[in-house]
Amino acid sequence: MLCGRKYEGFLGGAVVKVDARWLIGAKLAFSALLVVAVLHRVSYAEVVARINTANPIDAMICLLIAVPTNALSAWRWQMLAQGILIFPVALKYILIGMFYGSILPGAVSGDIARGVALAVKEKAMRVDVLPASILVDRLIGLAALFFIAAIGFLLMRAKLASGLEEYQSMALFGSALSAGIVMGVACAFTPWFAILIRWMIAWIPMASLRAAVERVLAAVVPYTVHPGLLLGAFGLSLLVHIFTIFGYMIAFRAFGIDVTPLTATIFFSCLSVILLLPISISGIGVREVFSIFFFKTLHASAEQAVAFSWLLLFLGLVVAIVGAGMQIWELCRPSSTFNKAA
Repeated sequence: MLCGRKYEGFLGGAVVKVDARWLIGAKLAFSALLVVAVLHRVSYAEVVARINTANPIDAMICLLIAVPTNALSAWRWQMLAQGILIFPVALKYILIGMFYGSILPGAVSGDIARGVALAVKEKAMRVDVLPASILVDRLIGLAALFFIAAIGFLLMRAKLASGLEEYQSMALFGSALSAGIVMGVACAFTPWFAILIRWMIAWIPMASLRAAVERVLAAVVPYTVHPGLLLGAFGLSLLVHIFTIFGYMIAFRAFGIDVTPLTATIFFSCLSVILLLPISISGIGVREVFSIFFFKTLHASAEQAVAFSWLLLFLGLVVAIVGAGMQIWELCRPSSTFNKAA
C-alpha cells in the first residue's frame, strides 16, 4: 500500500522506495495543531448548527460537480498519455489518485500515486511515457490554475471584486506572479528549456536516477512539437477549474452567502495554491484557517467559515472513498494487459 510503511515509485525503469510514515505523521500533527487552534477560536456548537442548516440540495449539487471535473481530468490525461491509456482506466486512476492525495502530503502526491499504482498493477504501463504524461498533465493543470488566477487578480485590481477592496494593492503583484508562472510553464515546452534541463541532469549524483530522469525528459520532449495537443489539454483544464469555481459558488450559497464568480475565483485560486503545500491531511486545518481569513472580508462569521470548510472536506472525502474502493478492487483483481487506446 502506498500509505503504508513504504511505497514504490517508477521513474522510467528505476524504482524509488520512500518511507512515508514520517511525512504522514508530520502532517497529521500539523493538521491537529491547526484544528485545535481553530476550535479554540470558534464555537463548536455554532459550527454544527451552521452545518445542520446548510442547504442539502446545494451540497448535493457540489458533490455532483465532481463527476464532470473528474471526467474532464481523465480525458485530459488520456489525451496526454500518447495512446497508452483508455478513458475508463484514466478515470479509474484519477479517482485512485484522489484517494491517495487525501492521505499523502500535498496535492501533487495524488498525481504521483496514481502513476505508481498503475505501474505496480500493470507491467505494460512501466514505460517512460507514463510519468511523462503525469508530469505534463500536472504542469498544464497548474498553468490553467494560474492563468485563471492572473485574470481574477487583474479584475480584482480593477475594483470589480466587492468586499475585497482592502487587498487591491496586492492584486497587481498576484496577477503578475501568476502570469509569470504561466509563461514559465509555457517555456518548459520549448527546445531550449530541454537543453537547460539536460545540463541540470548532468549534476545529479546517482547514475540510475540520472538515467531515469533523462528517459522521462526524452518522453516529454515530443510534446513540444504538438502545440495543438497542449492547447487542448489546457482548454480541458480551464473547464475543470471553471466547474470547480461554480461548485464553490454553490457551496457558499449553501450557507446563505451569495458571492460573485470573481470572488469565488479569487477564493478558489488562493486556496488551491495553498493546498499544494504538503503540510496537512486533506488540507485539514489549512482550509479552515484560510476560510476564516477570507470570510472575514465577506463579513461572515468564523463559524460559517469552518462549517463551509468542513462541507468541502466531506465532499472531497466522498470522492476519495470512491477512489479507495477502486484501489481495493485493483488490489484484489489479477493483473491484466488491457487494450491500449488507438
